[in-house]
Amino acid sequence: MVNKSKIDDILLRLRRVQQELEDEFERLLVEKRDEFHYTIRRGKVVFERGVRRLQRGQRVGLWRYLRDAPLAYILSAPVIYGMIITLGDVGFVSHGLSAYLLPDLRYPVGSPV
Repeated sequence: MVNKSKIDDILLRLRRVQQELEDEFERLLVEKRDEFHYTIRRGKVVFERGVRRLQRGQRVGLWRYLRDAPLAYILSAPVIYGMIITLGDVGFVSHGLSAYLLPDLRYPVGSPV
């Protein structure tokens, strides 16, 4: 019986701490909603009109971004996004291409084989 009451006591303390955590989380959530001016409707975040208007005013189009971006950013982008292809894929592709193109490169078109 002593063990059961001790376990019940621990469970009761855990429930109290869990409730405190949930209350604190809810308080922080309300605070952030007020700070960023949004609500949640049907599971989606909906910003107030003033915030949406501000965001539209700050938006930068693609051509303006490319015009104002430093040249180093523009030149490095293909290299960075090109790294999505893994080295294994590059090796496989280059090996496959060389096996496909090598016979044509070794024997010029029109020469007797």
